[in-house]
Amino acid sequence: MEIKAPRSIKDVNGREWAIKVTAGSIMRACRGTGLTIASIMDMNIGVDHIIAALPFFCADEIKDAGKTHDEFLDLFGIKEISEVVLEFFPAMAEAFPEAEEGAAPSEENEVDPKKDSGPAPTS
Repeated sequence: MEIKAPRSIKDVNGREWAIKVTAGSIMRACRGTGLTIASIMDMNIGVDHIIAALPFFCADEIKDAGKTHDEFLDLFGIKEISEVVLEFFPAMAEAFPEAEEGAAPSEENEVDPKKDSGPAPTS
């Protein structure tokens, strides 16, 4: 399994902020924005919710910078918001990759409905 560095976004000053998607950050984003886990997992999220949820995915760095969520969001103009949207969905997808497909049945354990599977029930 390849471990990837967190996605990052840049503010108007060029500072990079890592988008860290964890179970905790998702729960905090849901509580703080009204998003649901289902909408996040289905990636059925509008730009307004992405912007509102963003501080929850950068919370450690925001705290280290001594900023509030609103002060953090004020660091992003329209151009930067476009980049946020472009990075948000891949960050979510990388945090929760799809489950691997089940292995295809092998010939030896494949069920053949034509084979006799025992006596047929009678009424």
